[in-house]
Amino acid sequence: MFDKLVLVFAICSGVVSALPSPASESQPVRRDISGTSNVYFGENTGEVKNWASGILLGLPLNPDQIPFHWLGDIGFWNMRSGGSQLAAPSRGWTYGYDEFMGRYASLKADYEVTRQHGGNFQIMIHDLWGTDTWPSFEATPMPGDNGSYESFDKFLDTLFALLIQDGIVENVWWDLWNEVDNVDFLNRGLDRWLEYWGHAYHKIMRDFPNAKTTGPSYGHLPNFAGPVENYFSGWANFVAANNSFPEKPSLHFLYPNGDLTTSINSWNTFLNAAGINYQGTWNVQEYGAPDQQIPSTAVWNIAQLERHNAWGLRANWRGGLELHDLLANLLGKSGHEPNYNVSDVNYWPAREYPVYLYYHQKMKGYRVRTEMTEDTLGDSFVTVDPAERRVRILFGCRPYTGVWNIGLNQLTSLGLPASGELFVTTWRFNSAPSIYDEVSGPDFIGEWSHTYTNGELILPVYQVDPSITWAFEFSY
Repeated sequence: MFDKLVLVFAICSGVVSALPSPASESQPVRRDISGTSNVYFGENTGEVKNWASGILLGLPLNPDQIPFHWLGDIGFWNMRSGGSQLAAPSRGWTYGYDEFMGRYASLKADYEVTRQHGGNFQIMIHDLWGTDTWPSFEATPMPGDNGSYESFDKFLDTLFALLIQDGIVENVWWDLWNEVDNVDFLNRGLDRWLEYWGHAYHKIMRDFPNAKTTGPSYGHLPNFAGPVENYFSGWANFVAANNSFPEKPSLHFLYPNGDLTTSINSWNTFLNAAGINYQGTWNVQEYGAPDQQIPSTAVWNIAQLERHNAWGLRANWRGGLELHDLLANLLGKSGHEPNYNVSDVNYWPAREYPVYLYYHQKMKGYRVRTEMTEDTLGDSFVTVDPAERRVRILFGCRPYTGVWNIGLNQLTSLGLPASGELFVTTWRFNSAPSIYDEVSGPDFIGEWSHTYTNGELILPVYQVDPSITWAFEFSY
């Protein structure tokens, strides 16, 4: 698409530099383009919802420990909780009622904070049950062992009563179990998993008020299922026959390659084969592997989720009490691992926080349709703010270097003439070596004039640092 290029800047070596106009003797250096993320301003895809501003755990046991603004400023609205990895005396139901109450206290605190922000709350049953501190899968008590659900039903009845007593009912979603495909349902096998699903689903729907369920919460994606493909086909066929398809199906989006469109389409292939025609949106309960929790891939994931109106919750790779702090790596503090200090409340923005701040506070109005680059490694999220008459573009990529284009199409839909001059400002979001390091920004790089024709403009992105990312703005 360089034959359409009318360009006045390039992003190179982390610097935006002015380039000569096409009329000058000097021309831009041609480099291989890995693909174009096209933007279509004539295609409104709905109001801004900040679909990606959810987190897995990341809230302290003290609900007042992280000041309100750290969550409010990024539009936090979705939480997944259950007391994961808490040690004695809070190891869950399998160690007795008192240890269950330790994890319940964590869930209760998380719910309090989530509802302060008007958020949805997903309850992870397996964590409250307590599967993460036993010496082996075989030693871990599981629902249905020896053909009995007596303890499990007592566990749910106890939990239901506490939740109702404490007013934890509104916006509650039940996550039936986590990543059973990774561990073959703790070596119990697919048939036991499906038996459990049917038992738990129908009990929850029958005994908890206004119950809503989500699942199956697999660790694999269907297009990378390989040896666990039977977990996808088996579950789809079972829930169709058992009348236990969840209100919102879930997936985990953690792979180093692939894209969300392909994964959702692959899931729908399994569902359609079982006679399930699901037309709703998906719950992406975990996104962002450790190497993806950098500004560039944060934006890439945001763009993927926004394209599908998918709920998005940031994955959390901490452990122990730190798992219940730092907003799933969005914040840092001096008392971090290996010398974690639970009482340290001196928080600062870590390397991705400025991206989410911009995403929530700046990107207002309505969204427009975008496409990821042909190699799937680059993507953009774009909003149009009629109140400010301002367009804002976030462009990000998988953690790679390369050259990509942003293709601005249908500029006349904004009321601009078919040909003319556009002044585009550029902002750079910096990264840091450690997930705990403080990062400010973004940095203002500059504003440059662009001549465009036929209602189209190409902006090239020279990504020489795989971790940084970019925002572009212009008025219309």
